[in-house]
Amino acid sequence: MKVVAALFLFITLVGCSDDQPEQNIATDTSQVSVVTGVQPGTGLLRIADSEHYFQQHNISVDIEEKLSGKLAILSVINNEVDADIIFTADIAYLANQHSLPDYRVVASVFDSDNLNAIASMKPLGDIQAMAGKTLCTQYLSALHFFGQVLVERNAIQNVTYQFYKVSELNDRLLDGECDFITTREPLIADLLVKSDHQAQLTFFPGVYLQHELMLAHDRVADEILSKFVKSMIQAESLFHIAPEQVNLTLSQSLKTTPKQLSILHNDSVWEVSLYQPLLPLLERQMEWLISHGVDEGKGKSFSSSTSLRPDVLQHIAPLRQTVIAYED
Repeated sequence: MKVVAALFLFITLVGCSDDQPEQNIATDTSQVSVVTGVQPGTGLLRIADSEHYFQQHNISVDIEEKLSGKLAILSVINNEVDADIIFTADIAYLANQHSLPDYRVVASVFDSDNLNAIASMKPLGDIQAMAGKTLCTQYLSALHFFGQVLVERNAIQNVTYQFYKVSELNDRLLDGECDFITTREPLIADLLVKSDHQAQLTFFPGVYLQHELMLAHDRVADEILSKFVKSMIQAESLFHIAPEQVNLTLSQSLKTTPKQLSILHNDSVWEVSLYQPLLPLLERQMEWLISHGVDEGKGKSFSSSTSLRPDVLQHIAPLRQTVIAYED
């Protein structure tokens, strides 16, 4: 009996020692590097991080901030940042997709048709008052697309475009080099402080339905991306059940005020999705880039078959992914 008991104990101990490594493997933390602009479209990322939802899915997220999504993209293109995931506006991605061959769109994580505004030091009044004036913006960005589409759709004549770094726009308006600038949060909050709340803001809902896109490098496994996306989907509920808490958290990360975020909250949707209607929007934006010659002869089309990575959402939340796959 002693021999049998000893043998049983030996087998039990061996069994336990074999199980332990499997448990460690199952709970290993995945490292994910993210580069993003300091802009409202990254709200789900911010909330998922602050509420520790990534940790709950065994993901450690390292977030590097740039002042805009365009600068986030350029930091990757210029080999300053080696990011697994990029968050940026649709137009900034399309204008630079030819330089990002290893990144694909996993999802839209935000959309708003009233995010951007025209700022001036005098009330705008009639939009035609922009005729013959100087409009300053950030080249090949969502701010640029918004401003130029606004001018073109309203047939405003003789507008001169000047392009500056996004960090310089407020100062160029204040020193009189620009009659108007395109702007958004948190640039708006900064402008109001610098101008002692004398700056005038005019919004134009419906001119530009802007999407914030989540781009992932091909090297990132579907399993890790699935956990990352699940964490952001988990964060969505707080935007509905605790908007004041969300506005406070985002106002701190964006360096703006809860009041400004509350205004934006009413016109925006923070949701992880990849719906079919997004594709025609991206195609029209690409056509705009080509027609204005700003794509420098590169990336002359948007191909859903090569630019998207829909399988991640299709696997974990199929109702959020409605992109139609066409076969030749």
